Amino acid sequence: MASAGPTLLFEAATGAVISQEHAGMAWYPASLTKLMTAYLTFEALREGRLKLYQQILVSSIAAIQPASKVGIAAGGKVSVDFALQALLVHSANDMAVVLAEAAGGDLASFIVQMNKTAKRLGMSGTRFLNPSGLPDPNHYSTARDIGLLAAKIQQEFPAHRHYFSQDYVAVGKRRLSNHNALLRLMPEVDGMKTGFVCAAGYNVVVSATMGNRRLLAVVLGAANGESRTATAKTLLTLAGAAPSPATTVQQIANMPLSDGFPPDVSEEICPPRRGAAMRSARELKGYGVSLGQFDRRDEASMALRIWSEASHLNATHAAKGLLQLSQTPGYSAMIWDLAPAEAQALCQFMTERKENCAVMGPEVLKNFADAAPPPKSKPAKPKRKRKKKKS
Repeated sequence: MASAGPTLLFEAATGAVISQEHAGMAWYPASLTKLMTAYLTFEALREGRLKLYQQILVSSIAAIQPASKVGIAAGGKVSVDFALQALLVHSANDMAVVLAEAAGGDLASFIVQMNKTAKRLGMSGTRFLNPSGLPDPNHYSTARDIGLLAAKIQQEFPAHRHYFSQDYVAVGKRRLSNHNALLRLMPEVDGMKTGFVCAAGYNVVVSATMGNRRLLAVVLGAANGESRTATAKTLLTLAGAAPSPATTVQQIANMPLSDGFPPDVSEEICPPRRGAAMRSARELKGYGVSLGQFDRRDEASMALRIWSEASHLNATHAAKGLLQLSQTPGYSAMIWDLAPAEAQALCQFMTERKENCAVMGPEVLKNFADAAPPPKSKPAKPKRKRKKKKS
């Protein structure tokens, strides 16, 4: 079946593969990551480390997560039940952190648990770096691994299936809808989870009962929400009466990463396609971070997008763009107008991932600004001569 990205369809109970295309290829899971966050929360509930109606804290880290989110201020409290609804129905990034800190003790410990659990479940092509699926070049999985995780959730935690089929979550007077359109289009569908970031495209895991068989479909990298829905629907419909082949999900081989990262489909998914805007060095101020110099504008634009998005930089006042600096060849990708701590945190994030970056103080940026050529003035338009009216 033709598709923009990997696909997989299999029987949930046996793992028997009905259809698959590049199911072992590394891909950005986006919010399908939240399936692991839910799995570990369900484990904590089963083991008594959390209670369903226990009130848990919204930390400052949780509160500053980017959308989609519920938007509860730091210091507020929510029940584990509400956090799970918001996580799995509305895909709330703030609730992913709330649950991670409650189930893991702190965010770093929870991420360690995510990766240990992935290894235990046989998810050999997966690496988690956050509980939500927000962009990070080193945060990836495969359709095979996501399928294994989805099947484990259904097998181990049948009492929690309602979270994946819920039509909306109520937040005060607001109703935050479930993004899984197939819940409304196919009566056979009873869950599970959608995901989207520019680098991944549109992802979904769908569970359904077709005839007398429970099936799980995984679609990664669709071009838009409609394509994601149509691809998953086609998989489920065509497979309703298909015989079960001998291959199981576990037998699909995960492929090694090519070029160090999974495919990035941002240019096809998220306009504008012209790349980052050129900026004048005269705009530089505050503290800045240089993401490198590049011979080609498209390479500089990609670096700027990847690292400014992946860092989860929460400085809404920050500026970014490409510059052509005096005495520096090619294109410089930079972020500026940062506080010192913000610049240091961004650079640390990159160096932890073995990428080069440099923090630049106000004096350095001022030197660049002083050396920048003055803006070109537009030539004045010649005045049109008015025609004399005939008397």
